[in-house]
Amino acid sequence: MNRVLIPVNRLDRAKGRLSDFLTPTERSELALTTLRTVIAAVHGAGATPVILTADDRVATEFAAINVLREDSGLAGLNAQLERALVRLEDDASVRTDAAILPHPPTPSPAAAGEGEDADAMSKSQPLKLPTWRGLGNSPRGQESPYLSPPLLPQRERGPGGEGGSRLTTDSQSSAADTPPLPRSRERGGEGILILHADLPLADAASIAALFAGAPAAPSVTLVESPDGGTNAMLLCPPAGFPLAYGRGSFALHVAAARAARHTVSALGLLPLTLDLDTPADIATLLASETGRASAAGQLLLSWRVAARFAARP
Repeated sequence: MNRVLIPVNRLDRAKGRLSDFLTPTERSELALTTLRTVIAAVHGAGATPVILTADDRVATEFAAINVLREDSGLAGLNAQLERALVRLEDDASVRTDAAILPHPPTPSPAAAGEGEDADAMSKSQPLKLPTWRGLGNSPRGQESPYLSPPLLPQRERGPGGEGGSRLTTDSQSSAADTPPLPRSRERGGEGILILHADLPLADAASIAALFAGAPAAPSVTLVESPDGGTNAMLLCPPAGFPLAYGRGSFALHVAAARAARHTVSALGLLPLTLDLDTPADIATLLASETGRASAAGQLLLSWRVAARFAARP
């Protein structure tokens, strides 16, 4: 059973760095929208999602799947995640038949702001995203059948030269197109994937790539965010070294894993690379057709965020 642990912040604290552009209600709705996308991708990959949260609304809305409540006696994300990993290893009650939750209806094209708002965002410069990097004795990306070029970041020149360039991916989220995942236990240890909840482009193929491309235990396989964070981390086995989420966590996790004598590898999977923390992240999402067509992209376009950005000095 491949399990995916998804930490979810309290909704009243969600997306604080977007507070100059989005209302508290909008930030909560954006967080829920990307969470639904991530859960759908996990289900599509044939894995089992487990939400870790202290938020009552999240626990209630997603009660049809596995929800772990945060330990009130612990402070900080790392302590909560480490405790959750232990609980998951000890608890055999995690359901593998949890319900697949659909997205709410997508806003209509008119409501989604197609036209001026979409055109304005399509001219935004995307952030530079990391590509595959072999670390230590990790395998090269091309050795995995799941890491074909469509899963890697690609540049596509649009109208207007560099100003119209955008990040694209040809990978699909359909479960029917996703090969069965190898069980991490069969690779020498039970693995658990920690996956952020704010990944608007998350898809089943990328999650399959993480599980399929993981070296034998003990190992860690990571996806880095543009700002040096850790958007996804497959721990095999779990709890092999202290977690270090926060500023610069990718480098800290690599160092900790190497110190624990784990094989370390990193995948540059675009659908798991882009998170939504800042206005620049939103601009990157809405600069591509794929991003604008995503559930989060449609929601942001319906709020006409480009006009809000333009109104700021």
